[in-house]
Amino acid sequence: EKESTAKAERSLQRSRREALQGQSEAEEKYHSTLAMLKMLPFQDEESVVEAVRVQEEEKAGLSSKVAEIEKINLLLSKQKTLLVDKKSKFNALEEEAEQLRRVTTQRRAAANARVAERKRQVKELQLQIEQTHRMMKLLEEGLEEESEHLQTRLENRTAELRA
Repeated sequence: EKESTAKAERSLQRSRREALQGQSEAEEKYHSTLAMLKMLPFQDEESVVEAVRVQEEEKAGLSSKVAEIEKINLLLSKQKTLLVDKKSKFNALEEEAEQLRRVTTQRRAAANARVAERKRQVKELQLQIEQTHRMMKLLEEGLEEESEHLQTRLENRTAELRA
C-alpha cells in the first residue's frame, strides 16, 4: 500500500507539474497572441475571435486537467489517512501484544516461584518424615533392648525367687 501510494503521489506530482507547465505555457501563448493581435490593427475580426476561442479552449483543457489532478490528490489524501489509521491501529495492537507478553511472563515467573516453594516444602516434609522414621526405629530398638533387659531381670528375679 505504501508503495502504491508513493507511486500515485509521484504520478500526481508529475501530472501537476505538467499541468502547471502547460497552463503557464498556454497563458504565455495567450498573452503573446493577444499582444500580437493588438499590434496588428488591420487583422479581421473573425481571425481575432478564432484565436481567442482557441486560447480559451486550451485554457479550459488545462483547467480540467488541474481539476482531475486535484481529484487524484484528494483520493491520495484519503488513502494516506487510511494508512495512518491502519498504522496507528497496528501500533496499538502491537503495544497490547507486548503488554500481554509482559503479563504472561510475570504470571509465569510467579507460578514458577510458587512451584519452587511447594517443592521446597515437600522436601522439608520428606526430611521430617525420614527423621521421624529414624527416631521411631531408634525408639523401637531402644524399646526392644529395654524389653530384653526387663525380660532378663524378670527371669533373674523369678529364678532368685524360686531359689
